[in-house]
Amino acid sequence: MGWYSTYKPRGQTLKDFFKDKFAWRDHPEAGLVDIATAGWNLAYAAVRHPSGYVFAAVIQIRYSRGYYNFTYRVDDESVGPVHATCPERILDQLTPDQELIEEHGWKPDGYWREWRDRCRAHHAAKETRPRTRDGDIIRFDAPLTFTNGEKLDTFVLRRHRTHRGGTRTTFTGATTDAQGNLREGHGRYRITRWRERPHRVIGHAPRA
Repeated sequence: MGWYSTYKPRGQTLKDFFKDKFAWRDHPEAGLVDIATAGWNLAYAAVRHPSGYVFAAVIQIRYSRGYYNFTYRVDDESVGPVHATCPERILDQLTPDQELIEEHGWKPDGYWREWRDRCRAHHAAKETRPRTRDGDIIRFDAPLTFTNGEKLDTFVLRRHRTHRGGTRTTFTGATTDAQGNLREGHGRYRITRWRERPHRVIGHAPRA
């Protein structure tokens, strides 16, 4: 489906908001099973279909001011959504692959299968990623090219508190001082999906 804008009462949970959106009037046993966020603008839901199986839905979210303060888009796993960071808590509640194929007629080579594989690969990769903290100097295995033509591979990671109580990650270019030590330089960069890019921590730069 496309994007839909509406009003969401302040303080209402996503589970309460989407409970009616995933309901089937003639099938009270079907509907929303669970929902979990993966960042402030993304959520994943486990939904029970009237046929009995549980499938995944990817929910993209935009918050804004005014009456129409909540905009969302829902894509179910059968279309192979781009976002594939579904929390394991949701994945564990979905009907197993083989059961979907043998009992519900889902295609073995469908987009849903590829999406689940990407989610599982995402979690497997997380186990081997280095843990990072504010001030860590990280180096990506492959240099990144930015719109201004710069090509860099080493950055200082900075975490900032947001007004919603979460954190936001930015990167500052790393530089080498006269003694040959890496230090925080100038220029702030935004690196999308940086956790998914192979990298390693090579040092630390405390805040000045």
